[in-house]
Amino acid sequence: MAASLRQIGLEVEVVEPLEAPLLAALGPDVAKVYEGIHRDEGVRLHLGEAVEEFRGQGRAEAVITDRGTSVEGDFFVVGVGIDPSVGWLEGSGVELEDGVVVDEYCRTNLEEVFAAGDVANHWHPVFRRRMRVEHWDNALKQGAAAARSMMGAGGPYEDPHWFWSD
Repeated sequence: MAASLRQIGLEVEVVEPLEAPLLAALGPDVAKVYEGIHRDEGVRLHLGEAVEEFRGQGRAEAVITDRGTSVEGDFFVVGVGIDPSVGWLEGSGVELEDGVVVDEYCRTNLEEVFAAGDVANHWHPVFRRRMRVEHWDNALKQGAAAARSMMGAGGPYEDPHWFWSD
C-alpha cells in the first residue's frame, strides 16, 4: 500500500509495531531490504511504534503512537493483522500455538483432525520452519491439500507463499 501511494505522489508515513516492515512475513534480512527501499522512495517509517489513538474534530486528523509520536494525515489506512480465533479449541486436546499446530500434511496432533488456512500453523518443508500464512490463496490451496490428506491421496503442502508488492 505504501509503495503504491508513493508512486502516485502522496506523502506516506507508516506506523509499524515491529522493528522492520513485513518482518513477520519475510524475516529480518529481507525485511531490512524492504525497509531500505521504502526509505529510499520517501516513505517515513515509525518502526517499533504502535498506534494508540486517533485524534481529530469529527474525523481522524492524526494518530498518536505509544511513544507519543503524532502522525498527521488527510486519510489513514489501518492494517490490523489477523489473530487466529482458537479459544473455542482450548481444552479439546488440539495443540495450539499461534493457531492450530499442523504438520506438512495439515494433520493436527489428534487423529482424523485437520486444519488449513489462516488458523493453521504449519510446518513448511521448503522453508524448514513453522508458519501461519494469512492470505486467501494459501487458504484455498492449503484447504485442498488438507482434503487430499484426509482422503489419503496427498503429499506434503509445500506451496511457495507469496503476496503482491509494487
